[in-house]
Amino acid sequence: MSMPPKMFALIFALLPTILAQDEPHDRCYDALSEQRALHHIRFLASDVLEGRATGSGGELAAASYIAATLEACQLEAMGDDGGWFQRCELTLDESTTVHSQNVAGLLRGSDPDEVVVLAAHYDHLGRGPYGSLAESDAQGQIHPGADDNASGVAACLELARVLVESGWQPRRSVLFLFFSGEERGNLGSEYYTAHPLVPLPQTVAMLNLDMVGRGQVGAFQVWGVGTAPDFAAQLKSVEVEVERRSGTELEPYYGAEDPGAGDNNAFHKQGIPSLLFHTGGHGDYHTPGDTWQEVEPAQLSALMRFALLSLIEITDADERLESPPARP
Repeated sequence: MSMPPKMFALIFALLPTILAQDEPHDRCYDALSEQRALHHIRFLASDVLEGRATGSGGELAAASYIAATLEACQLEAMGDDGGWFQRCELTLDESTTVHSQNVAGLLRGSDPDEVVVLAAHYDHLGRGPYGSLAESDAQGQIHPGADDNASGVAACLELARVLVESGWQPRRSVLFLFFSGEERGNLGSEYYTAHPLVPLPQTVAMLNLDMVGRGQVGAFQVWGVGTAPDFAAQLKSVEVEVERRSGTELEPYYGAEDPGAGDNNAFHKQGIPSLLFHTGGHGDYHTPGDTWQEVEPAQLSALMRFALLSLIEITDADERLESPPARP
């Protein structure tokens, strides 16, 4: 039985649209799941991890969970001796040094000589008192760190999943890094830039997700836009595309400067263009009230989609980003 000419003409006319919707980028975007990300947050912010203090057993359990998730995503292990961990000794104060680890996995691109880093820190404050802003009667309680920064870790893990499952072949490799010791002064990221797993001259850009699960839906901050001349145009293009796809008006604030805090700062100091994605502060910051129940799924979803398309835009750009001067 032959196909009616009108039906054939309709399919032919729609073919470009159908094919465009099946591009890996579209499959990534459509497959993102805030519920999967919330599942990660619930575990990382659970009492069993006791707040993931740097060098603690809870932090090691979080690192093992991240490594297992990256392995399930079929990324390439990039840590020491072919494993997922980059082992490090971190000095917390004059009398305290702890053993800890960064976690690293690679999605290999077609250009083996360039890499874009997507990162989040996975440590938090444990039970305090270091860094705690809790009232005196809450000191000693577990500080879950759901937004800070189980949210950023979860977003990175979810991006890793959809990028691999979509079959996306990036131009530049994507190095997923999860840092220890951020709460004690960016210790894990400073260790990494002193002992890089990929030579720093090959690192094109660093995107840092830190506290990305709270606040008004669609309102968030991107800092460090001035660390590369092309960032502003790239991010504006992403903003327009996310609004088109979602039908939601975004309200991003683009800060030109690196704020001087966060793991992105360790890379900026090495002359690497670096962005910090952040949904803003709140009253539960560094208190036992930063629980998974307070994470706003729609906000997490909006930020993940913006970060996903930003990563793809930077990773697949025709030209390498122009690097800023090294920051003192």
